[in-house]
Amino acid sequence: YKDYTLPMEKEGSIFQNITNRESRAFSRVLGTLLNVRGLVIGADKFGHFFSQGHEYFSLGGVGEIDKVLEYGHCLETKVLGLSTSGVYSYGDLAANIMGMLFWERVAGEYFICEDNNWQLNPHKEFRWEEYVSPSWDEGINNSFYYSKSITEKVKKEIIKLQHSKNTFLTPPISQNYCEEMVNFFGKESNFGLTLGKKISKHAVSPVCLNIFAKIINEREKGISQPKIQLRKWTDPSRSLFGEPTTYYKRSRIIVKGIGDYLNFNDKYLDSFWQGRLK
Repeated sequence: YKDYTLPMEKEGSIFQNITNRESRAFSRVLGTLLNVRGLVIGADKFGHFFSQGHEYFSLGGVGEIDKVLEYGHCLETKVLGLSTSGVYSYGDLAANIMGMLFWERVAGEYFICEDNNWQLNPHKEFRWEEYVSPSWDEGINNSFYYSKSITEKVKKEIIKLQHSKNTFLTPPISQNYCEEMVNFFGKESNFGLTLGKKISKHAVSPVCLNIFAKIINEREKGISQPKIQLRKWTDPSRSLFGEPTTYYKRSRIIVKGIGDYLNFNDKYLDSFWQGRLK
């Protein structure tokens, strides 16, 4: 419905000052935004869900999960990410992995074979809420930008929006969403706790992973309703992913590409979160 879609023009967006040299994709076109259960999701996520999700499935799906995750990381560092748009999108990876789960369910759940014919299963309804989580929303699941110049331009526009709207808009915009997206992958109906942790390392930004870990840590100390203070970007601007040294270390890892996948997210995370993923 039109009430739930918003075509996005570059002018007036947080990407309005990105040049063609910095990102050919952002210098030309932005996609449509959709409101899905209150989340703001780019229409490209549904392309990732069906197309890259099917590629993950064709590579072996859950049975070849390490190969699948490595392939997805390669896509985001190369042709569908840093090399073209200049963005490493954890939201894209989250849509990919849930698309893989969808394709694994098509034959046997959504369609059943009776008398040698495939038929729609009348007892299995497709529901987007089983696949869409806050991890698809890049205002929550922080993207990583190829260059410091793109990062600073995006941050500057977000800071201006925060001032004009008097609203917290620094991603992630909610600590509760960070917790929800990690728990979503770990649900038994999705991937289960153990595999869900591995997938979270692949599809959830280090920022949200650390917030989630700190929430769990406080609960273990007896704090029933932990409150993590989210950092708001202000002038003078700060690095997108914490301290500058960490930012540059991570940028060196990410541009190397597929060979460094296993050391990508976890090497510079808080030590607490590293332990949680073993």
